[in-house]
Amino acid sequence: MKLLQLSLFIMLALLSGCRRASLIEHEKPGMLADDSFFVDSKCYNNASCVPAAITGFDPSLDSIQSPPDSLGGLTPAYPLAVTTRNWFQEIPDFQAVFVDRCLVTTYTRYLVVVDGTVQLVDSVEDLASLYAPVNSESEALSYALASTGLSARFDLESIDNIQIFNDPLEETFVKKTGESFVVHLFDTSMCGCGPHIVGSIEVTVNIDGTIIIGSPTDAYSDPALDAICAD
Repeated sequence: MKLLQLSLFIMLALLSGCRRASLIEHEKPGMLADDSFFVDSKCYNNASCVPAAITGFDPSLDSIQSPPDSLGGLTPAYPLAVTTRNWFQEIPDFQAVFVDRCLVTTYTRYLVVVDGTVQLVDSVEDLASLYAPVNSESEALSYALASTGLSARFDLESIDNIQIFNDPLEETFVKKTGESFVVHLFDTSMCGCGPHIVGSIEVTVNIDGTIIIGSPTDAYSDPALDAICAD
């Protein structure tokens, strides 16, 4: 009898050790960002479409890039582009919507076309002045992404041998709470050498466009990136 009990205990321990951490998947929403103005103006090749008041300061625009379609939920649906400035040190008093810091510091801002005029958006307050009130889940998702530079993930099941640190691991979702939206995002930026542990972060988007960024929690890592060192 004792031998049978011991065998059952060992079997249960093995089954428990082999249990896979669970993943909660969510469907990626269909969005499409509008950058037609910048394409038609050939503004990605040069800054000719940007007013001198924007290009004239020092340091000026570094590059103009097409926006990710994940920003397509912003309302009103103004044409927009992403503009970044890369520097090897902090630029005093340089405004940006968000900043990524590693060996190179990257300042991210937006160019938004309102009534045919290109405007520079270099703060969350500027975003709020254009896009608040935030009234829907799709708006909240795009607004949280635009204001923080964090990432939405709807494809975690495709990562081979994913290492999960927070069980269950849940993909990006938006939840309405009273007059606000809680957006579940990830910090996928890489700095230094692997393993690169991705943190999950909840961003609260209020109806007036103000945001609250929560503390990160270790979520997962991709073993395929362990050998990569990134600056």
